[in-house]
Amino acid sequence: MEPLRLLLLASGRGSHVANLIDATRDGRLEAVVVRVVSDRQDAPALEYARERSIPTSVLTPWRPGSRLAPEAEEELNGIIRRDRPGLIALCGFMRLLRRETIDRAGAPILNVHPSLLPRFPGLEAQRQAIEAGVAVTGATVHRVDAGMDTGPVIVQAELPMRRGETADSLSERLLPLEHRIYVDAIRTFTQEESMKTADRALRDVVIPGRAPDYKGKVRDLYDLGSQLVLVATDRVSAYDVILNEGVPGKGRVLTQISRFWFERLESIVQSHYITTDVARFPEPFASNRSVLDGRSMLVKKAKRYDVECVVRGYLAGSGWKEYQANQSVCGVKLPPGLKLSSKLPEPIFTPATKAQEGHDENIDFDRMASIVGGGVAETLRATSIAIYKAAAAHAESVGLILADTKFEFGEKDGALVWIDEALSPDSSRYWPIASYQEGVAQDSFDKQVIRDYLDSIQWDRNPPPPKLPDEVIEKTARRYEDAFGMITGARAAR
Repeated sequence: MEPLRLLLLASGRGSHVANLIDATRDGRLEAVVVRVVSDRQDAPALEYARERSIPTSVLTPWRPGSRLAPEAEEELNGIIRRDRPGLIALCGFMRLLRRETIDRAGAPILNVHPSLLPRFPGLEAQRQAIEAGVAVTGATVHRVDAGMDTGPVIVQAELPMRRGETADSLSERLLPLEHRIYVDAIRTFTQEESMKTADRALRDVVIPGRAPDYKGKVRDLYDLGSQLVLVATDRVSAYDVILNEGVPGKGRVLTQISRFWFERLESIVQSHYITTDVARFPEPFASNRSVLDGRSMLVKKAKRYDVECVVRGYLAGSGWKEYQANQSVCGVKLPPGLKLSSKLPEPIFTPATKAQEGHDENIDFDRMASIVGGGVAETLRATSIAIYKAAAAHAESVGLILADTKFEFGEKDGALVWIDEALSPDSSRYWPIASYQEGVAQDSFDKQVIRDYLDSIQWDRNPPPPKLPDEVIEKTARRYEDAFGMITGARAAR
């Protein structure tokens, strides 16, 4: 299991930063500090970190008040996306974070507070305790929510008050207590997270008395006549082999991203989406909300067109290989001199056959027209490119490149219907804009972590698949959750 990745946000005297850095090095914490960030150029914590070769960042511009400047908060969001912390610890960082930043962080945010919350929240907790005449005060480590000091409590410890106590003397006496319980809280969090990752994955969804009519690599399908129930499990495949482990939360991420895009882009084309509210599903599904909630979708049944509608805005994957061979992709001629990950002059439509087993096969537009008909082929191409352009524009606005994606469509009552999934990490390549570099392979928000591991051990890509380490599964799960958070602005619960 890889060490917990800690990101420290600091503004005060720096003692909490020093304590946590030391704890990762003296064995009290199985963690590594990936960066110390401050909103102050002169924060003592920055120097302490630099002396120990820990990366630092200063958020700019600084502004007075209780909140970061918008540009500084966006800079913080970028740091979180790049460093991928497993936990963010506030160390005297008194700036309030907007709900959007907390929700999109993709990692819990902890804070230590010098009182027994919920009593005496906010600033000057020591003075408040003295003025209230309490006999006992203490310290609290809690999760951070939009109310700052209102999040769930993780650890608390008491400290008796002394006669003649001042705010300064109480603050000094509380500090060692805060140091101890902060380490205890992070250790507690780490132990909870280290529960065997694969055991949290739901590889098989069981509905008593109702077997699925079709089991795919990821989704189970239940045929209700004019409607379908689609259930996204946490199964994961690589090189067309279903692996023995699952990725926790993957099914929920796929379902919720699809819902987001179906709703957002409904002005371009209607989809098969009806609802993800399990209470509105027919029985026996409505009675199994605990297992289906968040990972299932009730949809209209449509007659599927047996082609994959692929749109590429960048050169990657099989498109890059085909371009190297003949400077074209699926019959679409491209200019010379393009590199791996190059942006194309315009998005191109590159269809593929839908294989029941094995790999899909790239085909040219004429071959597609012979399968679905010329008029339908033209409509599918125009619709696919329109969806891609709209989705790529939104992705860019949140710091992502939508490199390519594939769609499936069907026909219902004479109308074109977008079916299956919508622009999920399983059907699309999303790259972070911040690290994009032409000519090299990109960091993807998908299961590339798993493929890289399997390649590193030289698996022959034939069953049975090898066992995946917990850290590979956990890292993959974070990639899916990061994609969900950035695309939708929310956070997916496992």
